[in-house]
Amino acid sequence: PFTINNELLSKIRLAKELLIKDVSKTPTLNELSKELKISLKKLKTGFKEIYGISVYQYALNHKLEYAKDLLISGKNNINEISMIIGYSNSSHFIAAFKKKYHLTPFNFIKNMSR
Repeated sequence: PFTINNELLSKIRLAKELLIKDVSKTPTLNELSKELKISLKKLKTGFKEIYGISVYQYALNHKLEYAKDLLISGKNNINEISMIIGYSNSSHFIAAFKKKYHLTPFNFIKNMSR
C-alpha cells in the first residue's frame, strides 16, 4: 500500500501550486520531481491519491477552467486565449476545450449571449 507522510503530502501540495502558478508554462513531470526532490512514481502516485486525478489531468483541467473564465470575461479572442494558456496552436486548444465541455469555445461564447 502507498503511504503518504507529512513531508510527501507537503511536496505534493507544492507540486499542485507549481502546476497552477503559470498556465502558459506547465512544468513537466520530470521538472516537478527534480524540483521537489521526489521520484516520478511518488509524484504520480501521491498526486493521484490526494487529488483523485493524474498530474496531467489536473493541469489540463486548470488550464481549461482558466480559459473558460477568459472566454466569459470577453476580453480576449480564442486565439489569444489559446496562447495565454500555453497552446502554440489554437486548434489543439479548441479540441481540448470541446472534449472537456462538449462545446467549442466559439459555441460556448454563443450560448452565453443567449
